[in-house]
Amino acid sequence: MLFLAGVVATLLVQQPHYQGRSLDSWLQQADKPLMETQQIAEAQLAIRAIGAKKALSHLLKLVKSRDSRLKTWLAEKTERFENRFFHWQSAGQLQLFGIAGFEALGTNGAPAVAELTQLLDEPEFAFVAARCLEQIGKAAEPALCGCLTNQNWQVRRLAVSALASVTDDVEVYLIRIKDSLEDSESGVRFATVEAIGAQDNAPELAVPLLIQALADSQDSVWGQAANALASFGTNAAGAFTALTNLVEAGRPGHAGPALKALPAIAPIEAIPVLSNAVVRGSPGLLAVALRSLKTIAPEMALEMTVTAMRSNNSQRRLHAIIAAASFDMHAAGLADSLKYAAADSDPEISKRAVMTMRQMLNQQKERSSTSIQIPNEPSHAGKPLGEWLKRKKEGGDFSDDAAAALRSMGTNAVPALLARLAYREPVFGLFDSDVSMEAMGGLNLLREDARPALPVLAELMDSKDPQLALFAMVATLGTGADAVPCLMKGLTNRFPEVRSEAVNYLTGEWSVPFPQQRKQALPLVRQLLNDPDENVRFMASNGLKEITGH
Repeated sequence: MLFLAGVVATLLVQQPHYQGRSLDSWLQQADKPLMETQQIAEAQLAIRAIGAKKALSHLLKLVKSRDSRLKTWLAEKTERFENRFFHWQSAGQLQLFGIAGFEALGTNGAPAVAELTQLLDEPEFAFVAARCLEQIGKAAEPALCGCLTNQNWQVRRLAVSALASVTDDVEVYLIRIKDSLEDSESGVRFATVEAIGAQDNAPELAVPLLIQALADSQDSVWGQAANALASFGTNAAGAFTALTNLVEAGRPGHAGPALKALPAIAPIEAIPVLSNAVVRGSPGLLAVALRSLKTIAPEMALEMTVTAMRSNNSQRRLHAIIAAASFDMHAAGLADSLKYAAADSDPEISKRAVMTMRQMLNQQKERSSTSIQIPNEPSHAGKPLGEWLKRKKEGGDFSDDAAAALRSMGTNAVPALLARLAYREPVFGLFDSDVSMEAMGGLNLLREDARPALPVLAELMDSKDPQLALFAMVATLGTGADAVPCLMKGLTNRFPEVRSEAVNYLTGEWSVPFPQQRKQALPLVRQLLNDPDENVRFMASNGLKEITGH
């Protein structure tokens, strides 16, 4: 360890220092991505204060770091002995420190261009050298041009974007990188398309190159070209024919991005192409075509969406439902069509329709804070019941003032709480779980004052909606022993989630104060050991063990 300490001391003495800290110390601070911006800026200022003259030789040594056997041995030794004074870094980490140093020095790192350029010919150092050249800027322009044909494809990809900041003329820049559209690596081609697409101030130069990229064999590359063309808007109208040809070819991977781009570049001309894709295209393209059509002809798109949702082809119905999610829930005919689809004999379509309706409702809730109004709802301190139900603590329980308000309303709140528990929103007629959960919590808070609600809650447990049936049963719990008949009824409910929760309450901690009622439930719980639902069987088995010990 004395030998190691001597080596460390020698290395630290050789480094330039600033404010009592070595260059390596500042580089480590500058390189940490999770470091606060202020600390990174402080480190970069320190590196600039040390200056290029003193720092460059050390930075170049870091860039050329290799993991030798000695360094590996030293790293193992320092880790084994938990050396507190120095931690030997891998070559990769030291190279990152070097890059951080060049980033801090910026154009002041220009004297290192020649040596970094030589490193581009060494596979081991080519990428890190290119990263450093990128930080230097204009002085590295010739070297970065050379990087476009480097053997390392990652160097070529980096050069495409790096040259953008050092090339003054956009035409020169595009001439330099256009050959990269033919690169053997798709990652380089993708970066090139992305860079060309960013030249929105020169559509006359960029658009022809992007049209060329539409013929790329890689979907991600030509898809990016289609997206880039869309960003040029009507300035990319020259791409209309090429994009239309891709749509007509019918391949979903190609036609999809083309359908999205067409409305942006030629809105009027795109309408017949998109409507034709809806009527004659594959089901997989239908949703994309409808959403694109909506951006330029919303009424036509809505009519075609509603029509497709009643198609004889199940896949067309499914994709039309997917497209419907982009419309406003109040759009003419949409709600009726979605409700019709929710009753479809195909379970996938029915499920998707319900999901779409709930998605629309959630979006509506996010946009609007309109509260649910229940007729004849009681108030307390000038605020209606619905407003008190919204007042919650961080954990989800009612706030103290809300709890006091509900208890003050007492039995007067029961009719409104029952109405809220079974509330269905008016557009789709769907059960609203958020409103129902608030009512469930309110009924449980009322405890014995909620007893008048028990007959209605027992009826609601027969609902065709599993959530409402479950919430109705759970809403009885605040009444204590009076809730047991509803829980017993829950043991034979049609929905497995209701049966399993009934078992949970009748055999768990909730039922401990009611030993006689718990005993009465045991025969029914034993029957559930043969329930068709695995979770119900599991709950019944665990519940019986909890009570009987076996």
